[in-house]
Amino acid sequence: MIEAREIISYIFCLVPTIFLIGTKFWKESDIYDKAVAVMLSAFCISNCFDVYERVQVFIAFSLISIIFAIKNHYFKIPVKLYYLFFAYFLWHAISLLWTKDIRMAILEGMNMYVLFLFIPLSFSMIKLRKREKQTILTALFRTISLFAIISFINLILVSIQLNIPLPEWFKITKSYFAGQSPYRWIYNWSNYDSPTYLSVMLVIGLIIGATKATKEFSFDKIHYVEVGLFAILSLLLILASQSRLGLLNFLIICTIFVAIKIYKNKIALSSLIAIIIVGITLLCLFKSDKMQNFFYDPIRVQNFKTAQYYIKQHPILGCGVRGMKEEMDSDEVAQELGFQYAHKDFRNPHYQFLGDWMQTGIIGLALCISIYCYIFIYAIKRKDTIMCLFFINFLTLSFTEMPLNAHWGIMLLLSFIGLFTAYCPDKKRQPQQ
Repeated sequence: MIEAREIISYIFCLVPTIFLIGTKFWKESDIYDKAVAVMLSAFCISNCFDVYERVQVFIAFSLISIIFAIKNHYFKIPVKLYYLFFAYFLWHAISLLWTKDIRMAILEGMNMYVLFLFIPLSFSMIKLRKREKQTILTALFRTISLFAIISFINLILVSIQLNIPLPEWFKITKSYFAGQSPYRWIYNWSNYDSPTYLSVMLVIGLIIGATKATKEFSFDKIHYVEVGLFAILSLLLILASQSRLGLLNFLIICTIFVAIKIYKNKIALSSLIAIIIVGITLLCLFKSDKMQNFFYDPIRVQNFKTAQYYIKQHPILGCGVRGMKEEMDSDEVAQELGFQYAHKDFRNPHYQFLGDWMQTGIIGLALCISIYCYIFIYAIKRKDTIMCLFFINFLTLSFTEMPLNAHWGIMLLLSFIGLFTAYCPDKKRQPQQ
């Protein structure tokens, strides 16, 4: 039986459609273009919800892509990056030859990596005009803003319910309320409560809004006031949910935007750098204990050392798909490294590049690095500020998680990269009469 929260997630994935309807793109496009825009925006915003909903929305997007391709007799790999995605999938499939439990590797591993095949193929069946992409990004910003508003209202209601003063939620310390982590309370209205990945989505919203902000307000344009209010709301949610990565990413993106605005003014830029250095120094001197308590994670440290230990013994091929879990769960390995026991079910070292090396060896690591480098270089060459900042946001995630070893990380990357790189025809297509 479908739960109420699942129904909410499906409905919410269609919210971007509301923000698309009033745009110039909507008025000038045919039904096929509209269908692609609706399902693509739904696919991107589904990253705010559980994997099951994401997969269902992706299937709907794929069907629309197939219909579009058949109607227009169209299929084109838009960028060479997609071939790296295919190679990444293929090498993981090859690693099944030396993994210890091939059955579980297929059931729990390859069902993730097959997305590197299916999602790029779906994006190879559609065309997106430049204005269409910008319109979708605007709709996504407003939908993420709505997600933040609902989450903050829920925080207020929970605060009243638990009789906890609202300021108590915004402290840079690890804390629990009524026996639960705060993020579980904040996002309990939805069916997905990962503080890390939801903070990444909030920062993506900030990136889109700050890049596209203007002094005008319309369905096609984002006003500075919208961005300012969203930035405040996002920061409060990140602090309340105790997302260490979210706070770091928020500060990095804000610093980059300020630097972009003042980079021609050498005095202002030098002052910004000095303020950052002094601020970090003061935090280290006077708040070092609190900062260490907030950011330090002994489990991640242990998993990192476990991965290093395994790589030294098997540097070439790695352990194969899903082989990391067995090593991470080994009490024998943990005790050999000086720890009392292994932390079960943490699956990977929470560091993308180290994890790729551990799982698929040198070739897997090389493919991973190639994917990241291609995305960054592509964004720089295209002078695509949103894509470039999205990459920075995802890169920092990759230093604390293994996003390419989880459905939610893979779909987050491929949905937005697909949007950024989808083929943009030179000539404007005319709508059907």
